[in-house]
Amino acid sequence: MFAVDENGRVLKASKMQGVTILARFQNMDDYVGEDIHYFDKYNPLVRKENKLMQSAIEDARKVYLLHEAGIEKETSSSDSFLGFGFYANYLQLSIKQLLKKNKKRGSL
Repeated sequence: MFAVDENGRVLKASKMQGVTILARFQNMDDYVGEDIHYFDKYNPLVRKENKLMQSAIEDARKVYLLHEAGIEKETSSSDSFLGFGFYANYLQLSIKQLLKKNKKRGSL
């Protein structure tokens, strides 16, 4: 779980792992101050987590990017979360983020 500011910088990060009632939240201090836009499978911080945590972090990033793009959609059991329009908007945003990232690195 990430608390982020308006620029996507992580203010607080915590995780809960375990399947019993004894599971508690644990702070993830390494992520504080980092930019959530770069939490993908190539990020060294994300790579050191287990596969389930990596997936959860990438999902949190996707949710943030969709929220940032103004794509907030109520879902129901009859309406697929990854409908075509939703997916198209997500892909468009992902491409924009990738181009922006590559431009900063001088790849283009």
